[in-house]
Amino acid sequence: MHWPQHPLVAENGAAYADYLAGKVAGWTIDRVVDEMLAHHVSYFPMGWGLRDWEALVQQRPDLVKTASVRMGYRLEVTEASWPQVVKPGQAFTVQAVWRNTAVACLPFRWRPAVYLLDQAREQPLARAVHAKADPRTWTDGREATLQFTLSVPVEVKPGRYALAVAIEDDRGEPAIELAIEGNDGQKRFVLGHADVVTE
Repeated sequence: MHWPQHPLVAENGAAYADYLAGKVAGWTIDRVVDEMLAHHVSYFPMGWGLRDWEALVQQRPDLVKTASVRMGYRLEVTEASWPQVVKPGQAFTVQAVWRNTAVACLPFRWRPAVYLLDQAREQPLARAVHAKADPRTWTDGREATLQFTLSVPVEVKPGRYALAVAIEDDRGEPAIELAIEGNDGQKRFVLGHADVVTE
C-alpha cells in the first residue's frame, strides 16, 4: 500500500503490440490498463519502444485517452463561492471544493492557495494558503472542502479583480497544471472575479 504516499510506475510484462494481437495468454490490452488503474499508477509506460507505443496509439486511441485522464493525479476545483462585492481593508472568505479525479496521489505535500490578482493579473494583491490541507490524500475522486480568508489591502482602488487558485510548491510558487480552465500563464487558475467598492 505505497500508492497513497508514493508515485508508482507500471511495467509491462510484454509489448503492447503483443497484447493488441492477443499473443499473451489470458491478457488483453484492456485488462493491462485496468490493472494499471487498479494499482493507482502515476505514470503510463511508453511500452517496449516507440513502435510499440505507436501501435497502441494507432489501434486504441480510446484506451490511451482514458488512461491519460485517469492515471497520475488530476486536481480540479469543482465548486467555489465568495462574496461578489468586497471592500478595501476588509477580509472575505473563499470556499472551494477540490477533487482529484485520477487514481494516484500528488507525490508532494504542496499546498492549495487562493489569490486576489491585480487588474493586470500579474501580481497577487492578496494571497491565502491552506496550511493544513494535504492534497496527497485526495485520490480517486475524493473531495476536500476548504476555506480561505483573503484580506483586501486598504490601498486597493475600486474595480473588478480576478480570483484565482493554485497548488503551491515548497517555495510558495504555483507548481502544477490543474484540470480546469482559466490558466493565467503562471499556473494560477482564474475562477471568477470580485468587485472592490468603497461605498
